[in-house]
Amino acid sequence: VTPIERNRVNLTFTVTEGESARIREVHVVGNKAFSESTLLSLFDQDSGGFMSWYTKSNQYSRAKLNADLETLKSYYITRGYLEFRIDSTQVAISPDRKDLSVTVNITEGEKFVVAGIKLDGNYLGRDDEFKSLIT
Repeated sequence: VTPIERNRVNLTFTVTEGESARIREVHVVGNKAFSESTLLSLFDQDSGGFMSWYTKSNQYSRAKLNADLETLKSYYITRGYLEFRIDSTQVAISPDRKDLSVTVNITEGEKFVVAGIKLDGNYLGRDDEFKSLIT
């Protein structure tokens, strides 16, 4: 605390940063159509591996987690799960503040498939050619 004019003070804080917490485990809950290992392979963030000291893949980042969740959503939607949703995400820190646990709760919903395609109109006898462009 350093006094300055007009009855004010300057405050100086000294911050000592410790090591950043590492992701110890990541879980996806509610998946039925795809295995947890398949879904986790889509994530950039993970619990680390041989090269995590270099890739920093086990360092938590909210922005990276959001990107991973968008990738997960896209994965499901492109495979016909149009009602897929992410219900919640929990990030829990260990009591020693060194490890993180990430849990993603999802609902897959029904899988939608295209049952058939019907073309209406006058295609001048080239119906098969147009159908081949669609399927």
